[in-house]
Amino acid sequence: MVSWFKYSIFLYNLIFVLVGECVNPSFGISTLSSGKGRSKLTTVNFQLSRADMAEKIVSLKEIKVGSYVMVDGEPCKATKVELSKPGKHGSAKARVEAVGLFDDKKRSILKPADTDVGAPIIEKKGGQIISVSGNVAQIMDLTDYSTFDITIPDDLKTKILPGAEIVYWKFEDRVLLKG
Repeated sequence: MVSWFKYSIFLYNLIFVLVGECVNPSFGISTLSSGKGRSKLTTVNFQLSRADMAEKIVSLKEIKVGSYVMVDGEPCKATKVELSKPGKHGSAKARVEAVGLFDDKKRSILKPADTDVGAPIIEKKGGQIISVSGNVAQIMDLTDYSTFDITIPDDLKTKILPGAEIVYWKFEDRVLLKG
């Protein structure tokens, strides 16, 4: 018979392999025994690290028009925010309508106003266009001199010329060109 401790170590290793670096390898193990001859209860506490994630936690009532919020796992810009007043037996509700940064889809959130939601951390960087080939531009970052390829949006095709400097936004592994 496999003990609970060995089983929890197995689960930890399985989660670490599946999730990768999101699980902090330093975890706490606590053992509770309820006396002589009784079984022990062993628990393993996993600490999930948000250091690798590109979002921070904010309260829904703090979201303003123009701020960024995660809706359905996508970074969005809030276009309309409505807060209702609390009723006799209920809490205040917040309705946020937003547009996706990368796909321009409309999304909305309707939750209690004190609910915590994610706000994406978007890096705004400068780059120089090295070359343009059809719909693809090769861009060099001006801070670390790394290069990457990106497809050019239709509205920026006239502004993207070799040698020009541009601003781009980076969220996790996705890049958005801004003129």
